[in-house]
Amino acid sequence: MNKAGISLLSILSFALLMSSCKAQSSYNGHEYVDLGLSVKWATCNVGAQSPEDYGEFYAWGETKANKTIYTVKGYRFRAGGESYHDMKLSKYDPDEILDHLKKTVLDLADDVANVKWGGNWRIPTKEEIEELNWNCDWVWTTLNGVKGVKITSKVEGYTDRSIFIPAAGYRTDSRHLFPGVSGDYWSSTNSISKTSAYSLYFDSCGSSLDNTIVDYISELLYWHDDEEENYINELPQSLADKLRNWFYSGKANLDSIPISIYNEYRSYLSTQDWDMVDWNMRSSGMPVRPVCP
Repeated sequence: MNKAGISLLSILSFALLMSSCKAQSSYNGHEYVDLGLSVKWATCNVGAQSPEDYGEFYAWGETKANKTIYTVKGYRFRAGGESYHDMKLSKYDPDEILDHLKKTVLDLADDVANVKWGGNWRIPTKEEIEELNWNCDWVWTTLNGVKGVKITSKVEGYTDRSIFIPAAGYRTDSRHLFPGVSGDYWSSTNSISKTSAYSLYFDSCGSSLDNTIVDYISELLYWHDDEEENYINELPQSLADKLRNWFYSGKANLDSIPISIYNEYRSYLSTQDWDMVDWNMRSSGMPVRPVCP
């Protein structure tokens, strides 16, 4: 190879290295990717050694990993009750009547990401998970033999940035459910229910947002009655017309939702005050993907 070729190769290699360094950085000993959002997302789960590693499982607000059994009776903040139906909480009770005791997010002492990683690392809030939903493309894929989602930023200037989150499933009782099928990850946000807290959810259909879109279109498609027609009438005229034309075309199929309908429905949902995240029983064991400022 001549000197010009070597020089060009060196320049290209340096540019690639700089691009990689810009996309992925380290804070307090743990790597993250800046997706152009309000927080930076870690590249690995708590307790994991690589992006595809499931890492450790925790109940909401607990800092002890990988318990042999995840039940109401063994939950850290259970103050009484034998089941989800009559559980009482010693902390994070959404029915707390004293304002100074109400807690909408985990204290840092109960935030395993902060406890384990220190610094400003923490579990993402419900709003930060919704931000990840709205501003990124979610693609079901495989990394080193592990199924999960590649989440790529759609923010201008950051579209070359992505993270991988494995479909680790979750733990309840002594069982590990749906590994390789779906992913459930804690948020730090309390819910209005004594039994649950908000979480990130995804499967081969995509994120919670993607699943919401498919679920609603599915309901409209397969249960198209007077009640659903009234719902369609409440949609923007352009979207309502597209849905009706698609429904009555004889080609309506959930495996091939027209991209124009999908995008327009997604745009409509962005104007609605609906939760675009999931929730799970707070005593369930789930992984954690930290964020930092």
